[in-house]
Amino acid sequence: MFKDQPWLNSLNSTQKKLLKQSFALLTLVKESKQKFFDYSFLVVSAAKAYEGFLKDWLYQNGFISRHDFQEEYFRIGKALNPELEHIKRFRKECLYQEISEKFGEETAQFLWQTWKRCRNRLVHYFEREKQNFDLAEAEKRLEQIVEAIEKAYLSATPPKA
Repeated sequence: MFKDQPWLNSLNSTQKKLLKQSFALLTLVKESKQKFFDYSFLVVSAAKAYEGFLKDWLYQNGFISRHDFQEEYFRIGKALNPELEHIKRFRKECLYQEISEKFGEETAQFLWQTWKRCRNRLVHYFEREKQNFDLAEAEKRLEQIVEAIEKAYLSATPPKA
């Protein structure tokens, strides 16, 4: 499915397996034609791979220290959230501005929106929002995760001469 995609090599073996697992589940569900109330379970593994990729990407591009990379208290959601830039107590944890300066506002915003839509809204319950994904929405979110990984990878990869 993703063969020959250069960004795939930027994922570690666990991240690759998680991403491929989500797409394998998508295929199984489509073929089975079984109906579910909520298809968010199709996105969970890919969201986990995205989280791992982002943490690796932030470390490899000098946004976080080895300590932040290895410790369990670093939060991707805080790092990517542009709304935290203006809150003094969170400013130290927020990397949105730095990502924007190095890779462009479009990349920073797309990484954040993908995190928010495909991981945060997937895992957390928000009373005023629709909580379940239909099959088409789950598939869109899987594609968005792949697009975000590719966009981040390409933004940090120098063009070949």
